[in-house]
Amino acid sequence: MHLGQCYAEKQALGKVSQELLDTQVNPAVWEISGHMVLKRKKDYEDASEDYAWLLAVVSLSEERFEEVKALYLQRSQRRDTQPRILMM
Repeated sequence: MHLGQCYAEKQALGKVSQELLDTQVNPAVWEISGHMVLKRKKDYEDASEDYAWLLAVVSLSEERFEEVKALYLQRSQRRDTQPRILMM
């Protein structure tokens, strides 16, 4: 699952703090680009290592990671050569 999808899922479920929504930035862009993308001057001025918590919002929970891992292992053990699409 792409990190942007994790964030979108959490956002749709109302699990994203207003503080993060106010930044108007999907934190997945940090992981994807390797750069901190900030839109507001305030966020830029306040940026520090403390902003690392934002990455947790786009990461899989341990439980969800185990589910994805199990699906992957199950699919990888199939002997047939038919292409499969893993939907999350």
